Amino acid sequence: MDHAANQDLSLSPLEPTPPSSKSPFPSKKVIGCVLILLLIATGLFVIYYDSTHPVPIAPQSIKEVSKIPTIAVIQTTDFLDWKVYTDTKNSLKFHYPNKWVAAAQQLTGSGYTQEITSPDGMYRLELIVRGNYNNQTGKPFPDITSYLNLGSLHVNTIMVDGQEAIQALPRAGSENENNIVFFSKDKATIIEINLTTMTKFNSDNVDNGKKLFNQILSTVKLSTTDGQTDTTSWKTFQSSSFMYSFKYPPLLALQTTADVGFTTGWESSFLVPKSNLQGGTSIRDVKIEINNIDKVWDWYGKEGINKYFDSLWTQPIEPESALSNKRQVKVENLTVDGHDAVETYEQDSFADARDHFFSRSITIKRDNNALVEIRTIVYDQKDRKELDRVLDDIIASFKFNPK
Repeated sequence: MDHAANQDLSLSPLEPTPPSSKSPFPSKKVIGCVLILLLIATGLFVIYYDSTHPVPIAPQSIKEVSKIPTIAVIQTTDFLDWKVYTDTKNSLKFHYPNKWVAAAQQLTGSGYTQEITSPDGMYRLELIVRGNYNNQTGKPFPDITSYLNLGSLHVNTIMVDGQEAIQALPRAGSENENNIVFFSKDKATIIEINLTTMTKFNSDNVDNGKKLFNQILSTVKLSTTDGQTDTTSWKTFQSSSFMYSFKYPPLLALQTTADVGFTTGWESSFLVPKSNLQGGTSIRDVKIEINNIDKVWDWYGKEGINKYFDSLWTQPIEPESALSNKRQVKVENLTVDGHDAVETYEQDSFADARDHFFSRSITIKRDNNALVEIRTIVYDQKDRKELDRVLDDIIASFKFNPK
């Protein structure tokens, strides 16, 4: 090898070889070459091993639609006393704590903002609804991610009533803020729900805020807008004395107490089918009754309105079947145009009518001195579904006039 190649070929094989002046150990150059070869071999082995044995990726970093967490519906009787927020136009409904107060809606370009606050100011719930439109492209946003434009920011994806939603908050530094954004089911509307705990550095309040937020999300209901009523041709009812308005179908005609020959004791109006106008109308023709209530029974005195509404508000929620042995049951507490309201079912009759009727009533508290009651009058149960739809559309368009 190298050592033999360095021998003097002129020496006879029988003569002894002179002692070598070189060390019996490999030279530094040889050792360096060996080390370099070993490093190269090791690197090639690592590359080969990694290519044949990839490191497994943690499951939570893979977005699989079938495994997106779903907001669980919380089974609790606490929600029986919660208010219900309903946006009929955008097919949105959710519950929120009973004593929280809703401010008046703030209209924006293509939607609105609704704030609801706890009595102590500790928690602020904010609902933001806007049309799905990208001003830069002139087209709708294809998904929530492109709308939020979060870039590389890590966010959670969850399901809310079957809709994929993005939860960007809470995160480090914003633990007191909770946020969720999702499309309506027809993707025509972007819906954002926020809950902020105002005491940022109180961990107990922050944790309770997260719990409340998840409870509220668990009650969110979205329904498709297929078949939604087109109210563009509907007429507008205006109450100058109680300062409110709503829309009603053009096939119904507005009548007064004198027209139908019945007095309620309040300022009342009635909607009857136009087909019934010939030959005069009576209370029996009424389909929708509107009452401006400014007094309730003389013995209640000045606080009659408050006491009456509070009696409805605190009444326990019961199923419709309870009407079998009582005149009225409360269905739910809700909010109409930022004002507290109560929905009830009743079995009733007019003084001059021999047969009873079913009534679904929405009673809205304008202030401490006035209530607005709008109710259906159903003699034949086959008419109930259609009248319920009319009442829903009336309530969806109901607005108090700015003071």
